[in-house]
Amino acid sequence: SSVVFRQRYCLYDQFWKKGTGKAVKTAPIFFYTGNESPVEVYINNTGLMWEVGERQGALLVFAEHRFEPDSHPDLQSVENCFGYCTTAQALADYAALIARLKIEFGADDNPVIAFGGSYGGMLAGWMRVRYPDVIAGSIAASAPVWGLAKTMQNERLDWSARAISRGVSKAGGASEQCLWNIRAAWPLLDQVALAP
Repeated sequence: SSVVFRQRYCLYDQFWKKGTGKAVKTAPIFFYTGNESPVEVYINNTGLMWEVGERQGALLVFAEHRFEPDSHPDLQSVENCFGYCTTAQALADYAALIARLKIEFGADDNPVIAFGGSYGGMLAGWMRVRYPDVIAGSIAASAPVWGLAKTMQNERLDWSARAISRGVSKAGGASEQCLWNIRAAWPLLDQVALAP
């Protein structure tokens, strides 16, 4: 579908290093991967972005997730309209917004660091994995990665584990093997964590 929508975001540029020179080219863009609430909820609850952003001369961007309060695609006549609310589509929205802002601010060489908490933390991590050419790093606070733990049994899955597992499955816009690859990686992560 070629449906477009206006995605809400908040931009704070008072820390942004203006002018010319190397410092400006390396000033980061801090990008909050909005999750399941209105964008304004996160603006005043992400102290790390504000604290580090000021020291780093960062441009702060807080994006609203599609289908949250005012970032709704017009899909009234489309069947299964929530089929257009996958994690893959949200990540693509964020990549498109970052590309537009980089042009607007002349920031082609400036690194973008994704931030997020809880589901937004998962999105921040996935942004780095899915778009390594766009995201230089991510800080994923309280990201419920253990919702994919290898020990989970279907009858024991809670709703967050089901949602997260769906998000990294074919139904969520990922490849068929993504969920199983992540589950298979847990033993390796356990080994790395135990290494001195």
